[in-house]
Amino acid sequence: MSSLVGKKLLLLGGINHAIDIITAAQEMGVTVYVTDYNENTPAKKVADKAFNVSTVDIDALEKLCREEGIDGIITGFIDSMLPYAQQICERMGFPFWATQEQVDICINKDKFKEACRKYGVPVIKEYDLADAAGMIDEEKIKTVSYPVLVKPVDNSGSRGIFVCHDEKELRERYKEAQSFSKSGKILVEQYVEGQHVNMYYTLSGGNVILSAMADRYVDYLDGSSAPLPVLLVHPSRYLSDYEADTDKKVRNMFKALGMENGVAFVQGFHCSDGSFVIYEMGYRLNGGGTYAVIKACQGFDQLKSLIHFSLTGEMGDEALLLKTAPEYETFGVNYIVSAKIEGEIADIEGLDKVRSLDNVCHITQTHFAGERLRGKGGSAQIIAYVLFTADSQEEIDSTVEYIKKTVKITVKPE
Repeated sequence: MSSLVGKKLLLLGGINHAIDIITAAQEMGVTVYVTDYNENTPAKKVADKAFNVSTVDIDALEKLCREEGIDGIITGFIDSMLPYAQQICERMGFPFWATQEQVDICINKDKFKEACRKYGVPVIKEYDLADAAGMIDEEKIKTVSYPVLVKPVDNSGSRGIFVCHDEKELRERYKEAQSFSKSGKILVEQYVEGQHVNMYYTLSGGNVILSAMADRYVDYLDGSSAPLPVLLVHPSRYLSDYEADTDKKVRNMFKALGMENGVAFVQGFHCSDGSFVIYEMGYRLNGGGTYAVIKACQGFDQLKSLIHFSLTGEMGDEALLLKTAPEYETFGVNYIVSAKIEGEIADIEGLDKVRSLDNVCHITQTHFAGERLRGKGGSAQIIAYVLFTADSQEEIDSTVEYIKKTVKITVKPE
């Protein structure tokens, strides 16, 4: 990659995850600025300079960029931040990996499924239950076969997602899910049983490369809340099957949508009949830190490549990128440390000991002592992602057991 020493990068949103972006950019010699409306966001403590300018105030962001001589803008992990990052980059003439249309498709589940159908990517059966007022149509609800999954079309992080087993539950959860949606529009899909799978892509100059595929294991908790992710293992047991059919369809869709640079992921199921269905995508860094697994197993650093793009308009080391493939010689594992209770975190012990393990390549901590855990399932209760490599299933099991025994989370119940 070309030298970026002395360049100024503005990060929109100072959430805990964003610390990864800051440290990576600083390792590249980049001066990192962070801004959002919250004076105490964690990333501001490690940035070179911090501001309290709201990320939705495009005029104020432009003023900040011009006054500080910013060279590029980046954001990550949160869908809701993408439209504002795209707008300010367009106004300033900075590189951004997505157009407004692409952002709309990747953050709106309705538009994403429409694109999938258009380009032949298999999706889950859905029920259009809304009447003209956006409420449940009494005739349409009679056509539903249970269980179904209810979720807002315009939210991420598994917020407002519920499994419904009968009509009564569907009516209750439909209304509750609307509280998580800006548009009030709700997607009702057939609940699919199968192996969760995540696929991660790197895009550079129009090339679309599958960089990782994981089997994703979850805890279904009470059966109604969004499942809590527990473990992701790369490469997936179903990698060759996915590459034989669905991968090409996803890559063709990305190309047809004009997606040329950046990082993207899709989530889906490997079904009992051997087929795949896709239900969600992100055109951004994923919160689980899969870029650390790809770096450890293949040597390509997605995170630094995206930083390079944000400052230059190019993803960087094209030769290394083109050699990247999801068939790893070792296992890349993401173990998710969670607290299954709401309340204030009193203490988190043991992460430093885990970090010192020889096979642990990265830890992304999402919550710290003193913060409050709210919600149930999905990403709401995740404390940290521990990413490590292993040469065997036995090493995976032993490392996971060590983490479970070592990391202790104390939460003050609500």
